[in-house]
Amino acid sequence: EQGRSDTMMVATVNPQDKQTTLVSIARDTYVPIIGHENNAEDKINHAYAFGGAAMSMATVESYLDIPIDHYVAINMKGLKELVDAVGGVTVTNELAFSIDDYTFSEGKITLDGDEALAYSRMRKEDPNGDYGRQERQREIVIGVVNKLVSMAGITKYQEVLEAMEANVKTDMSFGDMQTIALNYREAFTTVKTNQMQGEGFMLNGISYQDVSDDELKRVQDLLDDELGL
Repeated sequence: EQGRSDTMMVATVNPQDKQTTLVSIARDTYVPIIGHENNAEDKINHAYAFGGAAMSMATVESYLDIPIDHYVAINMKGLKELVDAVGGVTVTNELAFSIDDYTFSEGKITLDGDEALAYSRMRKEDPNGDYGRQERQREIVIGVVNKLVSMAGITKYQEVLEAMEANVKTDMSFGDMQTIALNYREAFTTVKTNQMQGEGFMLNGISYQDVSDDELKRVQDLLDDELGL
């Protein structure tokens, strides 16, 4: 459903450098929401609730000063089904914790869809709060990418897309995805991650994240370099 986006990541795929970079943006980051009430500032995750993928893309484009070519939106059930479709994912867990009926030990662990969903949701027991949760979410994405890259033949991508059909929205056709999977394959063999950092503040009784000008420029420069801008 079109509520506030729980998680936002920007991905750049660079076939020349043969690498992909994922950057997480905290959902409470205080930014101008492009196209909503004269671009009034609010939490960045409100953009999806106010105007769907188009407003989210416009807001991120403006904030990071980069072009956003495509989007993929996935709900929580889709995350579970995606992990199961690739046969589970392996992650390196740095914090032992329990959530719901699951216990996750430190070190390298393999997760099925239900476990991956629980693993990616925990934040209350993490000393890094939502930033720790975002790191685990990036691990899940990388785990899926690693599985897809290692699979032989394009037919597996079709199976993955069919398994997720009801849980994913994107402006890419299946043909687009086939082209990216084939022509950019080497760019997915190395996936780097980054996190935009902010500081919490209160405004009218609501908690937000403020990203400094220096931190914003750091991320903008990183993405500019990855995109060759």
